[in-house]
Amino acid sequence: MVISTHQAPTGAEPPGRIHLARERGNIMNRRLQRATVLSVTGFALLGAASSAIGVDMERSRGGVHAWSRGANGQIAVKDTAGDSKEVYADYKRRYTEHELRNSSGNGTTVYSSNDETNYVRGFKACVAVNFQPDDCTTWAWR
Repeated sequence: MVISTHQAPTGAEPPGRIHLARERGNIMNRRLQRATVLSVTGFALLGAASSAIGVDMERSRGGVHAWSRGANGQIAVKDTAGDSKEVYADYKRRYTEHELRNSSGNGTTVYSSNDETNYVRGFKACVAVNFQPDDCTTWAWR
């Protein structure tokens, strides 16, 4: 039986080391890919959670101030002028549409029911004007 004593030329790496370096590089690439996927997934989940939290929305116009804050479970409408005009908010919840009227007079505030599952998605605040188009703000959207 003859045993080969062939050695690699001087200055060259044995073939095994090159293979190990490539394998190590592949492992690092897979780890980097996994980390990237986890990061992207985490940011996507964070974005979904923050949209579920809600935002503060406000609209004001001469005589009316309306807002919905936090989780947007309810809306409030305040009469800010002593002009004997009724104020209201048209608003859209996640599943339904409503109108909240305040006819209690200057300085008073009325509130809708609080339902964070059917949260307030958007609203506009209005001053009711007799025999004319009502004076309304633009819509506020979450």
